[in-house]
Amino acid sequence: MLEIIKPRRSIRHFLRKPVPPEVLSSLLEAIQWAPSGGNRQPWLVVVVQKPTNIEKIKMFAPGLSGDPTALLVLCSDRSAKGSTFIMDISMAAQNVLLVATENGLGSCVIRSFNQAAIQSLLQLPSHVMPELLISLGYPAGSVEPPKRRAIEEFVHWERYGGHPDE
Repeated sequence: MLEIIKPRRSIRHFLRKPVPPEVLSSLLEAIQWAPSGGNRQPWLVVVVQKPTNIEKIKMFAPGLSGDPTALLVLCSDRSAKGSTFIMDISMAAQNVLLVATENGLGSCVIRSFNQAAIQSLLQLPSHVMPELLISLGYPAGSVEPPKRRAIEEFVHWERYGGHPDE
């Protein structure tokens, strides 16, 4: 699994090559199997592939750059009981990112968008709120891995400031 996690990057430039239906199905299955608080599964997903619809969404999503060939709009069903929907949507998104990487796709999670405008564009009912956009496509180039903090810089053992040999 680490061999999929480590090379995953936020990709913003894509080739004009569509995402095959079977790969999209795998991404949706990854959402289906995401963990959620109380197994409520409060997500709804809108798959957007038509370039005209992607362009409309881009008008209200400053965080969406490049020309993805597909978007997954991860939405929360606010009528579902509980308060873990943001965490649940985030775990579903992480599953998508990993399966996308496994299938040679680039992806990028976007939170910078006008929720009300996207809700209106996609004709979502009032209890369904778009939470995250995931842009998808085949990468137009490679992205170097960013510098990562050493594990010792963020892990504490048994207490804040604790070390494993104490």
